[in-house]
Amino acid sequence: MLMKKILLAVFAVAALMASCQKSNQEKADALVGEEMKKILYFPDSYEAVETVLDSAFSPLDDPALYEKTLKMTEHLKNLTQLDARMKIDKSTMAIYSGPYQTAYDRDKYNEAKEEYVNASEKKKKSLEAVTNISNEIKAKYANVHKFIGFKAQHTYRAKNNAGNTLIGKIEFIFNKDLTHVVAQYDMDSEEYQSVQYLYKMMKG
Repeated sequence: MLMKKILLAVFAVAALMASCQKSNQEKADALVGEEMKKILYFPDSYEAVETVLDSAFSPLDDPALYEKTLKMTEHLKNLTQLDARMKIDKSTMAIYSGPYQTAYDRDKYNEAKEEYVNASEKKKKSLEAVTNISNEIKAKYANVHKFIGFKAQHTYRAKNNAGNTLIGKIEFIFNKDLTHVVAQYDMDSEEYQSVQYLYKMMKG
């Protein structure tokens, strides 16, 4: 009889503990809610629409890879701007060159040439940076696929800084125990879209 009472008590405690434990989805929802209140202009206007939780794996869900890829996108953007600058400088040099240069022509030519050389040097450095980052990514993340935590794509409604209610999407990366947010990204931002584009290129 005593043993039966003890077993019943143990089962009751176990059932109580199980009922108190939060699911992974509940943990993620709580973390997202706390984080959203910190980053919104009008926290009281926040309304959760959907939170899709999934496992996070390296390399593509690793925040460190995101930061390296972001640096690469910045260098690639810089290369595009430098190419445009060099094209203009080269055209200017062609206009003000020739055997009948005036003093004004020589000044304009030399000015464009100097800018062309400077842009060329910057382009060389950016190309080296892209190559170095690319090699670093390949060396560190090649064939690496392991569980690093959880991720969630969160859709919400809230007022922006102008007071207009908009729908937004944020991706959250959580640690393995779902106790804190490791990283978060505005999925509508140009930064995020650029990184995702390079991810697609990496995957082939």
